Amino acid sequence: MMLSCLSSENMMRRKKVAITGGNAAQPGDMTLIWKDGNKRVFRTGLSGGKLLQALGAIAPDDFTVEDESMEEYFWDLYGLEDAQ
Repeated sequence: MMLSCLSSENMMRRKKVAITGGNAAQPGDMTLIWKDGNKRVFRTGLSGGKLLQALGAIAPDDFTVEDESMEEYFWDLYGLEDAQ
């Protein structure tokens, strides 16, 4: 059922990770959604130790992690991300 994918539990697991610098590695559990020069933004469902492990493979100079907003979740859900 479509409503099951809209649960707050499912959405809260999704994170946006912005990375500056590091190497070109892209862990399999992280989806590249934006790139500009040495800055990349990924979407991922990883958290805690698994997220830190993935970031360790990239060895970034700096990074930020934030929960994906409801608006971003719906843009992605309906395949409208490029229309923003």
